[in-house]
Amino acid sequence: DLFFDPNEGSVEYGEVITKYYGEIIAKLKLNHQSKILELGCGEGRDAIYLMQQGYNVFASDISPEAISFCKKKVPEYTDKFVVLNACEDSWDETYDLICSCLKKIEISF
Repeated sequence: DLFFDPNEGSVEYGEVITKYYGEIIAKLKLNHQSKILELGCGEGRDAIYLMQQGYNVFASDISPEAISFCKKKVPEYTDKFVVLNACEDSWDETYDLICSCLKKIEISF
């Protein structure tokens, strides 16, 4: 199965993506030109997998160490990773999908 269900045990890095990402991408009928932003990408499992499948993914994390790890893991995608505090930083981009897996994000309006 392409998608990972966290309740079904562990998998090798980069082999599958979190199940709900696949469901959302399918439901929204996103294609490889659609812009996807992942907040809190950590070590990049989902973002890297989607990038390698041809999706237009931008991955962010508040941790410079996490972003550095991702850039070293897949140097061909270094321009797709950015340090970002989603609660405090601002950016002028628009996305077709903004997602975050297993993160607690609090945003005040």
